[in-house]
Amino acid sequence: MKEENIIKVGYGRVSTADKQDSSLENQQELLRDCGCEKVFFEKSSGRNDDRKEFKKCIKRCKELAKTNKVILVVVKSDRLSRKFSTLVNTVNELDEDNIAFKSLTESFDTASIEGKLMFNILSSFAEYEVSQTRERIKMGIEKARKDGKKIGKQRNMEKEKRVIEMYRNRSNTIEFIAKSNDISIRTVYNIAQRHNLTRKIS
Repeated sequence: MKEENIIKVGYGRVSTADKQDSSLENQQELLRDCGCEKVFFEKSSGRNDDRKEFKKCIKRCKELAKTNKVILVVVKSDRLSRKFSTLVNTVNELDEDNIAFKSLTESFDTASIEGKLMFNILSSFAEYEVSQTRERIKMGIEKARKDGKKIGKQRNMEKEKRVIEMYRNRSNTIEFIAKSNDISIRTVYNIAQRHNLTRKIS
């Protein structure tokens, strides 16, 4: 039986918030040393999922996976994404094409059974935490409603009071009131309507 060819593809990323030890040069050296044949680099925020080189990297991995065993390698998982949900979704997407994921500085290596199990456990914890957070928010909203508290964005009462005073002075145009208070003309009319304010047309 022919031995399966293993190809490692690297991905590196930096943003303005990164420290020196996360520089492209350091990442490139580590990825090359571990045997990556092709490395994709870019300067972009890890919270931005719409990254050009990131998409090219995933596409290349899928192309190679048609005839080879492919491992996507990063120095650290947050290079792939700072959002854990995106990281999990990406790794799961790669797994569907039999592409493994490996982090050089963490215990992420889905090429092995143990590594895949570890990643799945961490993913489950992350999903549980998100679920718990949503439940806490839901309970907090329900309690606030029972206590008679208003839910949602609260109006700036000081600004609204100022708009009312300016509106009553008919020498102030609607455009002037809106611009002076950094609000839209529509908001001026909404405030006036809430307080039953009208202007007679002379």
